[in-house]
Amino acid sequence: MSTDLNIGRQADCGARDFTDEEFLVAFEGLALASDRFRHYDHLRLAWIMLRASDDDIDVATARMVGALRTFALHHAGSLAKYHDTVTRSYMHLVEAHRRRTPAIGDFQTFALAHPELFDRKLLFEYFSESVIASAAARTQWIDPDRRALPHSGGVG
Repeated sequence: MSTDLNIGRQADCGARDFTDEEFLVAFEGLALASDRFRHYDHLRLAWIMLRASDDDIDVATARMVGALRTFALHHAGSLAKYHDTVTRSYMHLVEAHRRRTPAIGDFQTFALAHPELFDRKLLFEYFSESVIASAAARTQWIDPDRRALPHSGGVG
């Protein structure tokens, strides 16, 4: 699996100048420009929300889903860019990786320890392309059709 060797330098981070708290407030307050919210930032937001929920993945996922949907509607006027199955899958993956390295207390170190999370092909280990591309998967949770996601303690 290929990974971005610049992860540690936050090469694909649109909000690198924000602390975690500032980033969360800007995102949920709709003050973050949409072009500053990239894949690295999605994962960072998941990590922040999981930590803030006292490791309750269901609470963190509900918060993430609501925040992403609101962000998409605010910036794009539609949910065309929102993908429910992808969002929920990455919440499971980030939480499963957090459980493997619970002593890591900052996202940059977490990112360096888990570069596989930044590989855009990662979800295809769990889902076929046809499932990810389906209209149903965009709007609701669809179970993986290749193999189960790592156990994270929650449900889809």
